[in-house]
Amino acid sequence: MDALKELAENGIAQIITTTHSPSLASLVEVENIRFIYRENGVNKIENGHNDNLDTIANTLGVLPSLQKEPEEVKVFLCLEGPTDIEFFNKVSPLFGIDLVNDNRIVAVSLGGGTLGQWVTNNYLKKLNKQEVHIYDRDVDAKYQPFVDEVNNRGLDHFATLTQKREIENYFHESIVIPSFNTQDGFTIAITIDDHSDIPELIAEARHNQRNPANPWASQPSRYKEKCMGFVKKHLNTRTAGNMTIAVLQQRNAFDEVNNWFEEIKKRLN
Repeated sequence: MDALKELAENGIAQIITTTHSPSLASLVEVENIRFIYRENGVNKIENGHNDNLDTIANTLGVLPSLQKEPEEVKVFLCLEGPTDIEFFNKVSPLFGIDLVNDNRIVAVSLGGGTLGQWVTNNYLKKLNKQEVHIYDRDVDAKYQPFVDEVNNRGLDHFATLTQKREIENYFHESIVIPSFNTQDGFTIAITIDDHSDIPELIAEARHNQRNPANPWASQPSRYKEKCMGFVKKHLNTRTAGNMTIAVLQQRNAFDEVNNWFEEIKKRLN
């Protein structure tokens, strides 16, 4: 799906896929969904939006496609997106958990645009499993109402916002800069803090190294989004493999991340 998105984003192709699979549909932004159905003998097509998302979800079925036996599953780890899952997969062994191979845990990508629907409609309820929800704080803590909603269900679920802006703010320059310099052959200089948009900082630094006469600020938003998407994917699928407890401590993040995994562990018994 990422490859198809890249083809569509280059401006010379329009990509259309058809699916009955909720797993595939969930990888597409809501506004890019076209819902085709038949009503009273009439074929209808609707653009995806928040008002009809429930109907689409109920038609496809929104429950994750479990690769594990349902009776083995104890906990759903609910995250925003696929790159967040990659990060958790990479760092979990530091905390005594193997998310990739532990059949008791299923990581679910709720999708930033559909996260509220997942929480409000409680789609996972019918599976009767414990849930741990971890969402990005972002700039305005926009997901706080959904955190409160999960925690107020009275079912011993756990939900929290990250203390830092997003997962990429948990990295440290000591592993980020070598990771990109090795790949690019350029030298980027960035400072990672708790509040900056790290994917954009790195994408801007990489672009300006490669194109000094054509600055980042003058680039179209679609190009910027593509560059930032590459950075997020690289950080969480590759750089995260170099994460250590010492690195998390350098970012004053160890206690927080350790608590996330402790909440998962408590629900495995």
